[in-house]
Amino acid sequence: MKHEKIATLLAQTKQSIISIQKEALIIDVVKNLSKNNIGVILVVNQDGSLDGIVSERDIIHAIANRDSVVLGRTVEEIMTGTHKVTTCNTNSYLDDTMRLMTEGHFRHIPVLENDKVVGILSLADIVKARLTEVEDEAATMRDMISS
Repeated sequence: MKHEKIATLLAQTKQSIISIQKEALIIDVVKNLSKNNIGVILVVNQDGSLDGIVSERDIIHAIANRDSVVLGRTVEEIMTGTHKVTTCNTNSYLDDTMRLMTEGHFRHIPVLENDKVVGILSLADIVKARLTEVEDEAATMRDMISS
């Protein structure tokens, strides 16, 4: 895994990028999260650069602190801005990225290339890739022992 890069995993996951602009309403984020069965949405400029990220947790905190009227407010008011968002790029190594996510206690990481969003990965995506690698290594070892 040390040598596997984010680009490889992105190619395997083949996910579409679900995003919204910061001027959108929070209710639109809620609808997008529900419709796409996801827990986070990227806030992206028209040029494809990252403005921030909004998670289910951000919405829950906003509702708890400001009541449901927050659903009519803009994404910009509750999003985590880029100054606080950890990102990686396609040349980042999976194990380094997994370590960043584990130490930072976050489950999703935007993937950027030349300051433009090219994907998003979840900790589950990375753990699945690592599990597959371990299973492949174990099968190779079993084959070597049995031959």
